Amino acid sequence: KLGVSMRFLHNMFSRIEQHTTTRQLVEYIVIQETTTTLGSSRHLMQDVQHAGSYVEYLKLKNHQDFHGNSVVGEATHYVSHAWDSPFIELISALDVMITTKKLNPAKTFFWIDIFSISQHVAHQNQVDENNDVEIKTRDAIRNVEGVILILSSWKAPLALSRTWCLWEILCSLSAKRPLEIYMPGKAMHELHDALISDFPSISTSLTTIDYTNSNASRMDVQSKILKAIDVVGERRATRALEKAIRTWLVDTSKMVLTELMHNNLTVAPHPDKSSKTKKSSPKGSKTPVSPSKLTRKVQKKALRLAEDLGTFLREKELFDEAENICKTTLSLREILYGKNHETTILALQNLALVMQGKNDMVHAEVFYRRALITQEDTIGSDNPKTLLSVNNFGVFCQKRGNYHEAEMLYRRAIKGFEAKDGEKHAHTLLSMHNLASLLQSRKEYTESEALYRRVLDSRIETLGLKAHLTLQTLHRLGTVCHAAGKSDEAVGIFMCALEGREETLGVEHRQTLQTVSDLGSCLLDGGKTKQAREQFERAYKGRVDILGKHHEETLRSMCDLASIMFQDKEYKESERLQRKSLKGRERILGPKHPDTLTSVSNLAAVCYATGNLKEAEKLTQKAIELNPNLEKAH
Repeated sequence: KLGVSMRFLHNMFSRIEQHTTTRQLVEYIVIQETTTTLGSSRHLMQDVQHAGSYVEYLKLKNHQDFHGNSVVGEATHYVSHAWDSPFIELISALDVMITTKKLNPAKTFFWIDIFSISQHVAHQNQVDENNDVEIKTRDAIRNVEGVILILSSWKAPLALSRTWCLWEILCSLSAKRPLEIYMPGKAMHELHDALISDFPSISTSLTTIDYTNSNASRMDVQSKILKAIDVVGERRATRALEKAIRTWLVDTSKMVLTELMHNNLTVAPHPDKSSKTKKSSPKGSKTPVSPSKLTRKVQKKALRLAEDLGTFLREKELFDEAENICKTTLSLREILYGKNHETTILALQNLALVMQGKNDMVHAEVFYRRALITQEDTIGSDNPKTLLSVNNFGVFCQKRGNYHEAEMLYRRAIKGFEAKDGEKHAHTLLSMHNLASLLQSRKEYTESEALYRRVLDSRIETLGLKAHLTLQTLHRLGTVCHAAGKSDEAVGIFMCALEGREETLGVEHRQTLQTVSDLGSCLLDGGKTKQAREQFERAYKGRVDILGKHHEETLRSMCDLASIMFQDKEYKESERLQRKSLKGRERILGPKHPDTLTSVSNLAAVCYATGNLKEAEKLTQKAIELNPNLEKAH
């Protein structure tokens, strides 16, 4: 539980060379001083070797800083770092942390493994059976306020490739301790500059975690840690760690963007134009940059970062955070290039996507219509870019349930694309595919199936059978055949789509699991309960690993699995899953969403079957009140 102070770390650094690594510090100072320095006192030496750690050595020596404060105290923060990085980088990063949080350097104590744990056992390459390293790590993290991860650089973050560091981070998340990330001052400035110019590379470098290919200095320790990670689940551990680092990266990027915008607003004013005399600049002095030029330069930097960050947040479905960033992007585009510029229109459409992701359909429609009207006025209603916006707005209208306008938009896009590019062009097939989806949702299965088959034939001809878009259309054809009552044909189509997606995307890809789920539904309707259950279980397990327990698609698989358990008369487990899915859907989708109401009806059916008639009646009435036309799932 003991840690060392910031002042101790500074004193330690004064004793070593500038580029000494942490590993070298352990070998030449930590181990040496805890084995030989106290040799004059045999009793004391035994105590130190029994305790084994440098903090115990410091405590026995009653080591103090220049103000008379003890350099050892109960640890407030756990520090995760890479041993092969220079020790100065650890100190610099912690200096940044102390300054940023305005902490007292004499009263803040850091649990750092090289000082807080005995290094003798590791140095002698022995395994301490009585003091398991993983247990020590978990216990230390539980007893501190938070965990500090030290990253030496964004280009090759050594800590994120070390098995031990990844384990420490996972322990902090499991113990629900705040994880904070800090870099040395110089590295942080380099990161801030790089975020402006190369955000995509940075986000890829920092949020791509691979436990299985991480490194450790000792194979026995690495093996034990990887086994411990397997208990949690590698995918779940990876997702948790990537989320923590992604949060830090987003916060850092927001801070840089805020600084850029602030600099843009605090540019020096223009000189007084009423002055009749011009003062010549002193010889050798630099000509000052024009405020207008400086403003535009800063605005372009801010714009680039805002666009990259907005795209990143949209892709991660972090729509609440993306909203302000995308609004900033739109404002900068309008200032720099005008309201009618094609990139400003794109910024409008991106903002509409964000508002749609937030389920703020009113504002999303405003931005979609504004973008479309601007395009029609500036580049013409028959321009391919305008027609693509027409198609995209049709998708939005369809999701809102405005089927009539959506159909008009799709047919307009198809007619325009066919006239410009031909009936087999990618854009034509896209709008045709979307129209087929709309007709399917309106239960106009005959025309929908005909359109899907037409798109499928063209995509097989132009792209090939295993192309992503071809498999997408094949899957959708299976869904419309299933809905039209052609279960046997649909099973064959789904099997073909599944084979293609497993081969091209992988067995656990999100789209592969969608095909697995739909195949299960089709098999269930065909009376093949056992086979259907196998597919539902596979889809549920895969979605938990890939998307997490609370994702909308995971909840759908949970509901499917509960339904088939109901058919198998496994009422207790079915009820448990139905309640869990209902709770999740109410929280994520809202109480009036169709999927939520389906869960209400399903739970009512389970309650009827188990004799809980009072709750069953209550649930049924609730479902009917919210949607009288809702069909019961059972």
